[in-house]
Amino acid sequence: MQPISNTAPVLSLRDVTLAHGTHVVVRSCSCDVPLSGMTLLSGRNGAGKSTFLQALLGVVRPVHGALLLDGTPVEQGKARFGYMPQGRSEMPGRTEGALAIPALAHIRAALYGQRWGIWASSRNDKDALEAVLARVGIPNGPRSYVHRPLGQLSGGERQRVALAQALAPLQNLERAIVLLDEPLAALDTAGRDALLALLADLTSAGTSVVLTSHDMAGLAGMMSRNVTLMEETLHVCV
Repeated sequence: MQPISNTAPVLSLRDVTLAHGTHVVVRSCSCDVPLSGMTLLSGRNGAGKSTFLQALLGVVRPVHGALLLDGTPVEQGKARFGYMPQGRSEMPGRTEGALAIPALAHIRAALYGQRWGIWASSRNDKDALEAVLARVGIPNGPRSYVHRPLGQLSGGERQRVALAQALAPLQNLERAIVLLDEPLAALDTAGRDALLALLADLTSAGTSVVLTSHDMAGLAGMMSRNVTLMEETLHVCV
């Protein structure tokens, strides 16, 4: 496990009860979780990991208690979060039309607030787009896969595009946090290793990463901490 930064964002649960339908994810839970480096959120299937990530975004509200980021309700700090939901490598629910749109347009929409089809009009906008692509290691030459329709990309390429979408709103934002729900699913070994190397670079640059994954053994040594959802509480191993 890696040391905790003194300037790391801190997630605090204060007597939180969180549920998905009738399933209680955590009950009357109070704890503090530093979010420096890379945090693994683990738990059995159905434990509520996706629900917990959505609660950090303010999409799911606690039944009781308060979720705080640096002492402030998470709803007020949601601009600090980037999010990649589970299943983005397969893009479930995507229409045929969306899959036919070049991957670069998807990234541009995330960066500019869903202004589909509108090219960057200023040097600052173009620089911001180039910075997002560079941050996730996507080349932007004329032969780059980013200019191909999203539906034609490999699983690893789609994951990199999805990560760019998650990071795009966080440009130049200090103490940013990116939430990744099963980002390693459906990747081959090469794609998995490349994505993990990219996430390590992000944490080294000061971005906090929180991810869910069933590959705890494969992630050993990379995590700053393991947070486990089990028996209706949150167990933090730092």
